[in-house]
Amino acid sequence: MRVKNIFIIIVLLLIGIAASAQKKRIQTKKAKDKIATVDNAAEQKIKLMTEATQKIIVVDSIVVNRNDFLKEYLLNPEAGKIGRYNDLFNSKKHPDAFAYINELGDKCYYSMIVDTAGTMKLYTSDYFDGNWTKPEKLKGLDEDLDITSINYPFMMADGTTLYFAAKGNESIGGFDIFVTRFDSETGKFLKPENIGMPFNSTANDYMYAIDEYANIGWFATDRGQDENKVCIYTFIPSETRQTYSIEEYSSEQIERFSKLTSISETWGKGGERKQALARIKEIPNRLKKMNAAKVGFTFIINDKITYKDLADFKTEEGMRMFIELQRKQEQHKKLSDALSKARKYYMKAGNSERTALKADILKSEQLCELIESEILKTEKNIRNAENKALGKK
Repeated sequence: MRVKNIFIIIVLLLIGIAASAQKKRIQTKKAKDKIATVDNAAEQKIKLMTEATQKIIVVDSIVVNRNDFLKEYLLNPEAGKIGRYNDLFNSKKHPDAFAYINELGDKCYYSMIVDTAGTMKLYTSDYFDGNWTKPEKLKGLDEDLDITSINYPFMMADGTTLYFAAKGNESIGGFDIFVTRFDSETGKFLKPENIGMPFNSTANDYMYAIDEYANIGWFATDRGQDENKVCIYTFIPSETRQTYSIEEYSSEQIERFSKLTSISETWGKGGERKQALARIKEIPNRLKKMNAAKVGFTFIINDKITYKDLADFKTEEGMRMFIELQRKQEQHKKLSDALSKARKYYMKAGNSERTALKADILKSEQLCELIESEILKTEKNIRNAENKALGKK
């Protein structure tokens, strides 16, 4: 009887072991199936992104040390300024965070670490009365998408279109570059979109920046690079997104374009690239001319007196208002230039894009008129203040 019981126990143990093994095999199979599903989804995303590779001309590329990559971004002052958070704000809190400051120096966008895991989010501040205002988190960037560690912001001259890099399920590997637009009606940014290839890859791609005045763009990537090295690509931005036609190019050619296997393949006949290289070469000279132009100015106070230097002002109030006047004039020029480009793009855009652009153009026109009114009012106030002071002498 005892032997029989022992036999039954052994049988039960063997059955248990077999069941456990079977369960383990099932669990392992499920885990493998899950991994395979994820891998297939990622491969499908890459395949679709490859097929929709944007057609651009890559002017040049250069491999540099990761810590020095910003030196290759030869932005005109009108396009604003990009830099490391710690350098721009004299801080040591966020060594890996980057920031963008607009050309007027009165608004910035920057990333900051928000938790112990090193997660980053984007914030904005305004420069007011000699100080930056309290950080305000940008709304809408990560509400509808699973994106994290948002960094490398760049705001276009229109003050609405924002580029940044982020990690997450919407990325095909490491940091990917995204674009969004600010919706003034909701006070939030619209759902960000991955800008696709060739800008993004399975490596880290980031710091997309455009100089609209020189019509030159840059982005950084560590694809195919040694550790602590990055490649900076310089390209010509397109007003409208164009892709490679499958009727004109083979799938192998399109894949090469998506990976930027050879940038010379994007040059075409080379004429546009030659012109772009000339514009890049002219950027330092443009900066010198701008600085020289700021030394002197002409401002009529009355029929007999014209100011040509800040030292000519007789009141601190008049000087302060004149500096503010220059800021408003620069803002008006920037907005007018952006409006002109938006109107040209509107003529080529599709119906869906026109609907969104129409509202933006209308708001920009209203803002432009408001600034014009403020400029006239400021000019009048300056003359009143200075003529009043001159009349006392």
